[in-house]
Formats: sequence, C-alpha cells, structure tokens
Amino acid sequence: MTQTLNKQGLQKFSYEKPASQDRPKITISLAHSDVLGVGIQVAKEGGDTNLHAHAATESMWLVLKGRVRFYDTEDHMFGEYGPLEGIGIPRAAPYWFESAGDEDLEIL
Repeated sequence: MTQTLNKQGLQKFSYEKPASQDRPKITISLAHSDVLGVGIQVAKEGGDTNLHAHAATESMWLVLKGRVRFYDTEDHMFGEYGPLEGIGIPRAAPYWFESAGDEDLEIL
C-alpha cells in the first residue's frame, strides 16, 4: 500500500507478503517517482524473470527472504544471494534471475 502524504510527493508504504498467489511470480509496487521505483517481487520455487536489460536505469536487488541466482546472457550464473544480500546492476547490463530455494523468494 502506497500513500502520498503531501504536495512534495512524500510517500509512505508498507509491505506484507500476499497470503496466496496463483502465479509463479508477482510484483508489488511500494513507491515510485519519475526517477525511482521501489517494489518487491515474490517468486515461488522455480519462479524467474526473463533475460532483459534496463537501458536508462540502474537496478539494485536485495533479498529479504529465500535465495536467488542471477545469470548473464550466456546463462552463466554470476551470483547467488540469500537474506540481506544483493547486487547492483549497471544500466544496459543484461541479466535474469530465478528463485533458488525451497522457500518463496521475496526480493526488493
């Protein structure tokens, strides 16, 4: 839930994992502006994202719960991360990731 607090655009948000999900991966938007987007992805075991790159933005990922593996264009794994670990990805760098454990992945 995101709530705009005033005309300066301050945004209050909170997060609670959905009680159930019927898709392998969902994204919950927490806050956004013209230069920043913050959200959490929840992925079941085997849930993943396709190979992609962000031409105009850098990305930062932080694991809240579960484990994740990140891959490059050749499907070489370049990192596996657990709770309170993560990675910064420069703009235009192609990558994809998958949930890597038997616990649902929650990644900021």
